[in-house]
This record gives sequence, C-alpha cells and structure tokens, in this order.
Amino acid sequence: MYLTISLLNVRKNLRRREQVTSAERDEGPDICITKGSRRIWIEAVAPGPGDDGKPDRVPDFWQPTPDEAQKFPDRQIELRITSSLSKKRDAFARYRDNGIVGEKDSYIVAISGGQFAAQAFGRWLPHGISAVYPFGREITELDPETAKLRSRYDYAGEIARTKGGPIPRTAFQHQHFAGVSGLIWSLRSIGNFLGQPHDFAYIHNQVGERPIPRRWIRWADQYFSDEEGKTLHKKRRRG
Repeated sequence: MYLTISLLNVRKNLRRREQVTSAERDEGPDICITKGSRRIWIEAVAPGPGDDGKPDRVPDFWQPTPDEAQKFPDRQIELRITSSLSKKRDAFARYRDNGIVGEKDSYIVAISGGQFAAQAFGRWLPHGISAVYPFGREITELDPETAKLRSRYDYAGEIARTKGGPIPRTAFQHQHFAGVSGLIWSLRSIGNFLGQPHDFAYIHNQVGERPIPRRWIRWADQYFSDEEGKTLHKKRRRG
C-alpha cells in the first residue's frame, strides 16, 4: 500500500482493477504501470525475520556484547533478501510462461525490511545492495599520500549460511536474474513514516533485460553500475 500510494503521488499510470484480466488479478504481480505501449510490473514482498529456532533467523532484539561490537546481523538480513528475490524471480518465469508479463515488459521486485528495520537501520550501504552485488566488509584505510581516510569494500561473492552451502551474492551480475529489472528496497513499516516523503532505494540490475530509465522516479537513492560493470554509482535525491 505504501508503495502504491507513493506511485500515485508521482502521477504514475497504474492500471485499475477493471483494466486487468482475471489471470492478471488472480496470479500476476501486485502492481502494473503503463508507459506508452510498455508495462512495468512490480511484485512486492515484506519478508519476516525467519522461522523461530532457525539458525539464520534475524534476531528480534540485537544488542552486541563488547566482544561482538562489529557483528551486526547483516548476513541474516541479506539471506532474507536473497530468499525473497529468488522466489519472485521464479514467479516472474511463471508469469512470462503464462503470457501475463510480456517480452517487452519490465519486472521489478520491491522488498520491505520493515519487519526487521531496527536491525537494518543506519547502515551506509543498504542491505538491498550487498545482497545482490558482491560487497563484503567495509575497510577504512589511510592514504599515505594525502593523509586522508578512504573506504573500500572487500569482494564477497557468497553469503554464508549456518547450515547448507553458501548463497551467491551476485544475483544482479548473473543471467539467471536477467528478467528482473531492478530492486526497490525500503525500511518503512506501520508507525515509521516520519521524515522524507519516501525512503525507496532503487538498485538497477546490471544484467537486466528490460531496465527502467534512471529519471523515471525521484528515488531517495538509486544505484547503477558503469558500462564496464566494475563500479557502482549512487545518486541521491535532492530537495
């Protein structure tokens, strides 16, 4: 609902219930926006922290001990995102096979971290990015020539799991996810709507087959790679 209202506020042409087929209503994605002869579909999901007793569940109340000051639950949050994205990617394949999503249509996955916003809040690099691009630990170094601090990220191609094999952290660099145009990431939840008009961060899929224009919406932040795919750029909304 939060996403739909935000789209209406910026005058996007959402298709009304009577404008879609019964198959699209019963099985298709949550939101459909028309842009000329093209459609932009958005599938929204708000994953929970995980099942009780599962070793990779996002902790309900996280308070590190002095020995664990830097051990944020990033890995658990990233696993919730990759799991949701994978399920929505599979749903997209069904929609395409059933003729609901057309060959020229764009397909976006919107994921809310509102059910574990407190655990994910305050991170400079949003979990929505580090779940789909191989960013690992942030490392701060002193540049000996300028005597200034600079930060970089380790390469981390996988997200470890307590049980089972690791999960690739490279969804937006892999053709398996090429049907997904991008990811909308938000930490808003009921009772947490203060501040800027919206907090949506949009992460463009580097290998997405049907990308959307960067100026389509004034996202709070948007992230996109250069043509060589070696650098990720950030653009922040102004005003």
